[in-house]
Amino acid sequence: MDNVANHFDEDVVSEDVEHIFQLGLEAWENFGADLNFSRAKDLFTEAKSKGHPLADMYFDIVCAFEEVAVEGQ
Repeated sequence: MDNVANHFDEDVVSEDVEHIFQLGLEAWENFGADLNFSRAKDLFTEAKSKGHPLADMYFDIVCAFEEVAVEGQ
């Protein structure tokens, strides 16, 4: 697994909402290699719960891409 996955729990505990959001972006940007939609969604959900202003929008984007990927299988 990549560094995003290895540090997920540690970073969420840190309460640094911007860092959590950035990890979500990293997971999302690496989706082609891993198709780890759940990792990105988990990170965006956590960032959203901590008040990040863009997390909800990115969560919706990931969900839309995930839906298309599942339909394409």
